[in-house]
Amino acid sequence: GKWLAFMQASRLKKIPMPGGPAVQIADSSAHFGWGDGDVVVLTKRGALWRVSAAGGVPVLVAKPDSVAGGRVYAWPYVLPGGKAVLFDIVTAGDNASAQLAAARLDDGKVVPLGIAGRNPRYVASGHIVFGRLDGTVVAVPFDAGALRVTGPAVTVLESVYIKGGGASEFGVARDGTLFYVQGNS
Repeated sequence: GKWLAFMQASRLKKIPMPGGPAVQIADSSAHFGWGDGDVVVLTKRGALWRVSAAGGVPVLVAKPDSVAGGRVYAWPYVLPGGKAVLFDIVTAGDNASAQLAAARLDDGKVVPLGIAGRNPRYVASGHIVFGRLDGTVVAVPFDAGALRVTGPAVTVLESVYIKGGGASEFGVARDGTLFYVQGNS
């Protein structure tokens, strides 16, 4: 709650909330998630990388299997405790192919969750909330320790704006408040 992270010319930066100069976290990123323990997971060149929020050289966490042809990892969300990350796997240029996955940051093992969706977030109720290309926001119960889905998906919202890259325009605050932009894709 003391910093605001943002992208500027593909560089990941942060600025103190009261104001002041921006500090660079990483020199290149497409998407990022900032979690407990100042763990930042970012995507670049289609892979997941880890770096401290204080900055430094990113360390590779996981990259798509080159055999899979054109797959990229996107929209990382660091789970509570800073030990694992949610993200989606998408075949480049095919947003409809997006599938949710998780990975532990210590060994980088990717765990496919068997759910179609984009830009997942974990909420304190023990659910993953994520978007779909039809403009719905969906919730599914999730065991964050075992990195597995524990029940059926339920639609939470409809008519949420979807950006051209497939990202749903919604967010969830720590207290569970969900905010979104209504609209057509």
